[in-house]
Amino acid sequence: MGTIAMIWVASIGTLFPIQLNTISSISSFSLFKPAPIIARNISLIASAMTKVNPQKIFNKNSVKLTHPSFNQWTIWINNKQIVKMKNPVEAGIVSARISFLLKQPNFNPSQIEPLQKNGKEMVKIGKEVVKLPSKLKNPGSDLIKLVNNLRIATGEQPLNLFELQGKIYEVAHSDNGIDGLASWYGPYFNGRMTANGEIFDQNEMTAAHKSLPFNTRLQVTNLDNGRTTIVRINDRGPYIGDRVLDLSMAAAKELGSENSGVVPIKATILAAN
Repeated sequence: MGTIAMIWVASIGTLFPIQLNTISSISSFSLFKPAPIIARNISLIASAMTKVNPQKIFNKNSVKLTHPSFNQWTIWINNKQIVKMKNPVEAGIVSARISFLLKQPNFNPSQIEPLQKNGKEMVKIGKEVVKLPSKLKNPGSDLIKLVNNLRIATGEQPLNLFELQGKIYEVAHSDNGIDGLASWYGPYFNGRMTANGEIFDQNEMTAAHKSLPFNTRLQVTNLDNGRTTIVRINDRGPYIGDRVLDLSMAAAKELGSENSGVVPIKATILAAN
């Protein structure tokens, strides 16, 4: 027997009940392969919400869900793309939840922040949270992009990367650190396996160190310009000269060292709270 699940999509002054027929339950889609009836029902959310005129005031933010292709669903806020998702059920639930929270009388866009707890990515809006899909493509960077897209779409200034990292990672400064020279690596190694078994992604905030435990987080400062970011150790190296860190391309760009190649750095080891 099939079960019936209801999604209530909040529009301006209206609640749209959307009926989702599943084979057993929403959670039964372990492979996230929606049946045609699920796609048709979710499309009702998009058509209903598309009719809402975008507003610039915070208690009437326009939320819509579109599906340009069968396996790609996009959430929009005030006509700004927020995030793409593959599963229509998850996309419908996330868009409905965001819509509900953005239309609350006490909504304040400055309170939109990232949250990562027990390995789960969430968006915090005031005291409430929006749980995101169980597996993002690039958990850290995708969450950061989503939060800033949401802040900009609702009229708030985006947070800089270092501010966002500080809110995501539950870490504190320790008394331990390293000083020296940092280089960076990217295209040639992109897609290859790192020393800890991950696939290297040059667009993630990671770094290689000769001996620090994997997953150690470092607050790294470029001493040439004062720019700071947080990286995670997932590889070994560098093995050239007296360099102490090999940064990913994304980390080098954040520190402004992608052109100089090698820069003096100060890194503080961050400990879990």
